[in-house]
Amino acid sequence: MKNRLSSARSPYLLQHANNPVWWWEWCDEAFETARREDKPVFLSIGYATCHWCHVMEHESFENEDVAEVLNQNFVSIKVDREERPDVDHVYMTALQMMGQNGGWPLSVWLTPDRKPFFAGTYFPRESRFGRMGFVDLLKRLSQLWCEEREKILLNSERLTQELRELSRVQTDTEEELNSEPVDRAVNYFLRNFDSEHGGFGGAPKFPRPSVLELLMRHAHATGSAASAEAVFRTLDGMIEGGIHDQLGGGFARYSVDEMWLVPHFEKMLYDQAQLITALTHAYQLCKDAQRKARYREAVHSTVQYLREVMLHPEGAFNSAEDADSAGREGAFYVWTLRQLREVLGEEDAAFAAALYGVSVEGNFHDHSPGANQPPGECVLSLAKTVEELAEEFSLSLEDVRAKCAHVKARLKQARDSRPRPLLDDKVNCAWNALMIGALARAGRVFQQREYVNMATATAEFIHRRMWDEPGKKLTHIWRGGASIAPEMLSDYAYLADALVDLTSATFDNQWLKWAEVLCDVMMERFSDRKHGGFFQSAQETTDLICRMKDDYDGAEPSGNSSAIHALQRVGLLRDRKDFREFARTSLQAVCQRALRVSDAYPWFLCALMREISPYYILKISGYTSHEQMVWDLLTVCAEGFFPNLEMIAGERESVCAELCVEERCLAPVSLPEQLRQILTTDCRIL
Repeated sequence: MKNRLSSARSPYLLQHANNPVWWWEWCDEAFETARREDKPVFLSIGYATCHWCHVMEHESFENEDVAEVLNQNFVSIKVDREERPDVDHVYMTALQMMGQNGGWPLSVWLTPDRKPFFAGTYFPRESRFGRMGFVDLLKRLSQLWCEEREKILLNSERLTQELRELSRVQTDTEEELNSEPVDRAVNYFLRNFDSEHGGFGGAPKFPRPSVLELLMRHAHATGSAASAEAVFRTLDGMIEGGIHDQLGGGFARYSVDEMWLVPHFEKMLYDQAQLITALTHAYQLCKDAQRKARYREAVHSTVQYLREVMLHPEGAFNSAEDADSAGREGAFYVWTLRQLREVLGEEDAAFAAALYGVSVEGNFHDHSPGANQPPGECVLSLAKTVEELAEEFSLSLEDVRAKCAHVKARLKQARDSRPRPLLDDKVNCAWNALMIGALARAGRVFQQREYVNMATATAEFIHRRMWDEPGKKLTHIWRGGASIAPEMLSDYAYLADALVDLTSATFDNQWLKWAEVLCDVMMERFSDRKHGGFFQSAQETTDLICRMKDDYDGAEPSGNSSAIHALQRVGLLRDRKDFREFARTSLQAVCQRALRVSDAYPWFLCALMREISPYYILKISGYTSHEQMVWDLLTVCAEGFFPNLEMIAGERESVCAELCVEERCLAPVSLPEQLRQILTTDCRIL
């Protein structure tokens, strides 16, 4: 028997359509029902590829006894955080204000007017190890609702007022911008850098590419070897570790240990996009040939994974792949020695075990409740170098490389026959925008026209399927049609910024013109003219207790930081002083907070660095008639990392490159050697 979620489009909500819980989607009617029946609301927020969301569903939401307690005492609402990140942001912030660590599933109890009074994350069904179980908690909260209603309402009102105040903070917008917040943040990250394994801090470790972008920009601006090495060592550790899918390409969401070895296996589109960009920029910044080759190959294998698994039939990209398959976490990815021997035979299995670190003891333990895990399972990592393998197996380096490719292909072919993890096939506008920018940059740097074509096809999909031209509105989620989810700042900010990169890769100014329209919409419907910055949801959004400002650069860059980047770049290239002035005002409004919380705003600080540094515009003419000659010029631009250089189509008929340094333009040149001379000697940006 299906519940109300059976008509939803979200894959996450559809996963719960057969639960005995009487779920509602997030809607006014659900809260009206709670008010009419005088019940509190249980709000459960997660996403389709969330492992512990699956665990809580199997333990509690599929259980008839738990469902009976929920159905009698609460109105239960299920939300896909990827469909409604604004709802998730409000209540995740509330959880953290209650002094708890965030995570998913997010479990929140609300009054019928949407105000939170209690929250947590995953709860086991039964009480154990001194931790209250979900059933006991439900009964206790229901009792408090009946017996201590006045106290609950008072506390929920206080918490709601505190949430509303967060978006009203105003600072001195006349403050002079300088590099102090950047220096403080860089020092913080370098102090917390793990020089042995890469990354920052201990377990668990998240990629957080915006930190790497900040350190690369700092290394470029100051020549800091420490900042550059922190980036290179982190990327090296990730590429060698189990967080990197050694057979199929792509990166998992995070590592549960400090060594990047054992991942939480879900693969998110936003991670693939940001890591393609970070690897491309590291390739440009790095001078070591071996590392450059490693980063180029990691980009290639990630794009190959996207092409094989994540590509939507109409040209955009699906959202994510699950951590679970065959009923438990990681089953698709892990190997035992016995399995290696079955696929490869004794001799090649011994080589593969040495290459990928497969042992009798195993290195992976499935912590899922009730997991029936075979002994000796291992996550594959690059455990030994080519040189070490050559010595151990008495082979030449060439033979080792050939054997590595052979066993990798055989194991991947065998793994492809296993039950594959669930694919979340909804199209997320913001995440696809990140991918447009990543593929456009990588395609230009690595001279891969296919990457640029993929970026172009994704932009065309969004324009065709997710952009309402008359209403000037972007659809946040598409899955066989537009969702009813409201507009999100991140969609406009990410896409406007990405379209600048697509312009630089195609020299088609139609993308830049669309970016300008998107920035106009951001300014009109999302900006806070009084206090600075941008709200996460549009001004027409009416189903939230408050509109929040998303300014924390975490697993994804914040909407505010990305909006500032977009306004800076589009404002420069389209000569929109109003965009650039509001970007500067928004920077001034956040700088004091960035000084106090050094690790929270790395992508924002990249925008600050852009603001206080010289800017360059390279106009390339002749693309349509002499494409190869233009790509020869672009090869020079791929030889170094220069974050403040923008490239657009010039208006001259012949092939040439014209560099403008702020308000001063140099004489055009037509040969790669001449352009290299300008970039390295005259401007010193290579």
